[in-house]
Amino acid sequence: MASQIFYANFLEDRRVYGLAKTYWKRFFDQLAAANGFSYRPYINDANDYDGNPIFSAYIPDKNRAVRVIQIDPNELEDNTLTTAWMDTIELVEGQAAIDELVIYTVLTVETRVKCVALIEEWVLGEVTVEEMKRRIEEVWRD
Repeated sequence: MASQIFYANFLEDRRVYGLAKTYWKRFFDQLAAANGFSYRPYINDANDYDGNPIFSAYIPDKNRAVRVIQIDPNELEDNTLTTAWMDTIELVEGQAAIDELVIYTVLTVETRVKCVALIEEWVLGEVTVEEMKRRIEEVWRD
């Protein structure tokens, strides 16, 4: 049986889009409060309703970033509901690039577990980019 997709029509309904954004923000707010760090969004998406990103966070204390791209389940070309990769971003022109975990997902109960595990490992752990790349591969094999 297929898992329930959360906020499936988020691209058609701005209210649902807002709920999806709030979902990720609350998760990150709780993670930050429980672990004593602060964050701020680094991508201005105030007028974009395309899911890229649905959420972004730059954690100054760790000098790391997380971007969540939520995708329309009707636009999947295969059955891959979630994937992730490591990237770099330049927040300020001329300054060093910042390592970024990118999550690309259709949000379900199962994909949420994988996304949360990766985000927590990246934000709370002392893992390197190479270790995160290996961890991403492990999560998708499980």
